[in-house]
Amino acid sequence: ECPVAVLGKPPCAPGNAAAVHCSGTVESLRLVMGETRCDGFVELAVSTGAWRRVPGELSLLRNFSNVCW
Repeated sequence: ECPVAVLGKPPCAPGNAAAVHCSGTVESLRLVMGETRCDGFVELAVSTGAWRRVPGELSLLRNFSNVCW
């Protein structure tokens, strides 16, 4: 477990960090409250079927810079 990171500073010690790279269509990801299909807040579906907003600090990361529907 790692604490929330300050933008630009690593949240975890090198031995504790992990990453996931996904490709293809992801149906559990959506953009909401945007003016275009490439604008808005990123939300992820959780196991209960509810949607949870990705915190602002995370949505600034490159992983979410190209989310469009």
